[in-house]
Amino acid sequence: MNRYQFEDSISDYLENKLNLSQRKEFEAFLEENHDASELVNSIRINLEIMKKIPPIQVNKGFNERLLVSVKKKAGGSNESVKSKGLILGFKPIQLTVLTGLIFMFFFTSFEIFNYFDDGGKTNLNFSNPLETRDKSDENKLKEKAVNQIVEKNDSTSSKNLNNQNIDYSKNIKFVKD
Repeated sequence: MNRYQFEDSISDYLENKLNLSQRKEFEAFLEENHDASELVNSIRINLEIMKKIPPIQVNKGFNERLLVSVKKKAGGSNESVKSKGLILGFKPIQLTVLTGLIFMFFFTSFEIFNYFDDGGKTNLNFSNPLETRDKSDENKLKEKAVNQIVEKNDSTSSKNLNNQNIDYSKNIKFVKD
């Protein structure tokens, strides 16, 4: 017999409900384990004390009133659950905070998607700090370079153009940081 079987059969032993073989096995376990015999003795003492306690008397009609009260609560409306002051199950302050958070979520999502739809050309400036020249200046420089090439093409032959080095150093502008 193990400890769990022993504990399950304590009440049957004390009430004398075990058959002869189970009772012998139980008593053998008691002899082997001193703690087990102390446990059985303490339970026996508690049962004797409980038998000495006088029963509690209730007023006449107590059980009937109790049953009527239980039936009202079980069958009728649940008055114990109060929903006064709740909006969709939330207190007004909770609903206000939740609404604000939802609004902020949608606004932020809209701004993020709007930023990427514009190709990053919104108010957020994530451009390369080394590229500080204006785009119109770059276009002007490109036009000047093309015009110089066209003018030199007109004045020289195509053989001379391939051998000629064009000096673009005058078109470079340095920008202060």
